[in-house]
Amino acid sequence: MVRERTQRRTCVWAVISIDCSDTIGSTKDMKEKFSVLVIGAGSPIGVCVVQRLLAQSHRVTAAYRTETPGLVERFTALEAAHVRLDLDDEPNLTRQMDAADAVVFIPILTSSARAARFLRKDQRAVFFSSNNVAIDKTDQLYQKITESEDLVRAVAPQAVILRPTMIYGHPQDQNLSRLMRAMQRYPILPRPAGMGLQQPVFFQDLADVVVEALSGAQGKGETIAVAGPDVLTVKALYKCVAKAGHTRNLFLSVPVKTLIFAFALMRRFGIKLPLSSAQLERANRDKRPRGPNVVITKTPLAVGLTQLAKALRR
Repeated sequence: MVRERTQRRTCVWAVISIDCSDTIGSTKDMKEKFSVLVIGAGSPIGVCVVQRLLAQSHRVTAAYRTETPGLVERFTALEAAHVRLDLDDEPNLTRQMDAADAVVFIPILTSSARAARFLRKDQRAVFFSSNNVAIDKTDQLYQKITESEDLVRAVAPQAVILRPTMIYGHPQDQNLSRLMRAMQRYPILPRPAGMGLQQPVFFQDLADVVVEALSGAQGKGETIAVAGPDVLTVKALYKCVAKAGHTRNLFLSVPVKTLIFAFALMRRFGIKLPLSSAQLERANRDKRPRGPNVVITKTPLAVGLTQLAKALRR
């Protein structure tokens, strides 16, 4: 019944703008205005967070590690202060953090957690974790992320930690963008036979949640799982991605263990694949948001995938 309801829910399709300034699932207005340092602002989510904050008249410093073409020009056009910053550069990091009322750490916790010790006790902060820490407790990566969560809680109990599900919607998302590209390239593709439920979250919605967390709307010092509104199986997910990308693929349902073995063999020959072995291993697991605090965002999967397809065509 869950799968049937999900497939009916994902049949509505629409076209939306790629510009992050067009808010999808608008954030609540924050009466208090403050200065925010966004670390990792060069990423698609980071750019959206910067735009959302500026739209609410906050003072924003966009910090980035790598200067990609057009990035500085974009921040200049947005009238956002910007600075090149590496998390390993502690003198510059502490100087920038001291100058801000709040800090958003876009890089995953394993990279950003050590900076939590430089936060003031009254300083607002948002960190990114992963919903998979509550699903795959044996994986070494997620064990390290859990340890990083504990570190942040020990030194910055006021911080908000977000645990998003599968993030999608921009060409660098490493999830559904890779799958959509593979569908555009190969008419026949294997599909994991796993029955685990998926609940992807649109990256612009995630930026909205960050802004709400800074305002206190999502709860100070909480750990919050964030997911999109659609719950669906891997089979239904592949169907939605193909529809958004206007491709007609033949999907061969293959047992997960067989796919893992085949993918490992193909990688030895340098063949790039849309899914990693770790992603395949979790195909049978229910990946819906876990935890006492859960935020369900508004953008339907079909709408987000349509935007992704437009972005990939550019």
